Amino acid sequence: PMEMVVGSTGYMWLFTTEGETNKPDLAIEGTEIFYSPEEPDEDEDILINMSIINYGGSDTAKWRVKVYDGDPDAGGKKLTEFSCDATQTDQRDGCKALSTGESASFTITWYGIQTDPGYHEIYGLAEDTNSPRQETRFGNNKDFTTIDIEEIPNDRPVIMASTDKTVLWVDEAVRIDAGDSYDNETTDNQADRTDSDADLGYRYYFDGGWTSWVSDYTWDVSFSSPGMEEIKVMARDERRKESEELIITVEVKANTQPVAVLTSNISEIVEGGFVTFDVSQSYDPDDRAELEYRFSFGDAVYSDWVTEGQTVRLYQNAFFNGPNGGELQIDSGEEILRDNFGIMRVFKLMNGQLLEIKDSVPTNNGYNYSLPETSEERTYTAQLMAREISESGN
Repeated sequence: PMEMVVGSTGYMWLFTTEGETNKPDLAIEGTEIFYSPEEPDEDEDILINMSIINYGGSDTAKWRVKVYDGDPDAGGKKLTEFSCDATQTDQRDGCKALSTGESASFTITWYGIQTDPGYHEIYGLAEDTNSPRQETRFGNNKDFTTIDIEEIPNDRPVIMASTDKTVLWVDEAVRIDAGDSYDNETTDNQADRTDSDADLGYRYYFDGGWTSWVSDYTWDVSFSSPGMEEIKVMARDERRKESEELIITVEVKANTQPVAVLTSNISEIVEGGFVTFDVSQSYDPDDRAELEYRFSFGDAVYSDWVTEGQTVRLYQNAFFNGPNGGELQIDSGEEILRDNFGIMRVFKLMNGQLLEIKDSVPTNNGYNYSLPETSEERTYTAQLMAREISESGN
């Protein structure tokens, strides 16, 4: 617009003209922004009707209006946009070419799930989308109206959570259970677990980071390093109001390797004599798990893994592969140890001692060595490997 001030001693006249140019001049008028309902609350969807006006001296068929909660030049949050290309078909209701002085109206929805209670300034920002851009004046491209959104009284949800253990090991899972959390509206003051479905949202903090909001009141977490660690739990109701943080402290321990100790009742035997091997002094320094054992007798004979009270076979030329001592590879050239009559020998770990079973009856006989035909004496070095048995038995 052009303004002219004409003055005299006693009078002043102000003339304003809308300068028509040969370009489009798009504008938003705050007085032409309407919404319903007139007094919305935070749960209601709000219908916002806007008008875009062309004050310029030429028509335009391509335009766009972006809608913001707050001034777009001062950090306002974009809600949506309405784009129009009247040269194309299948356009939204309200899209049309704008001649000089003509306006177009359209409606967008601001959904209740996106709104927050309180005072809001809803801006429309008009843009010429021709390429190249034709509009040359931008000072009137945005304007706003105000909306007061009523807050619905809503207490914060109450978070209640526990863990199934307070002492755990590195990389061991601990389960968080927040199913007793409740909210006066979302769960009708009942524990969230009451209907077996999570009605509240939850998020969990562990090992240095938060999860996203999830619809699950149980969550399994683990820690990558030992120490006293914090687990944090929060709940959120259907209005996205958040509970306080609940902090649970757990102790995370490093898992120490078990100590294998192998003893024998004698250190010198005659050929054919028996030696009793004993593993009872082996232990887990963490006092965490039961142990299982594997014997290497030093004469190319090996046992499979065995725990207290179990029976086990012995193998010549056995091959073990895999982590944590490996597993016996079947059909890899191994031969089951047999006696002189070809009967398979079976042993049992009883009170920490490896003893032979004969005719399904335990004996007091341990393991016996034989000499090569060309030797009168041979030293054999027996070895023991121990490993933990997990809670699942693996």
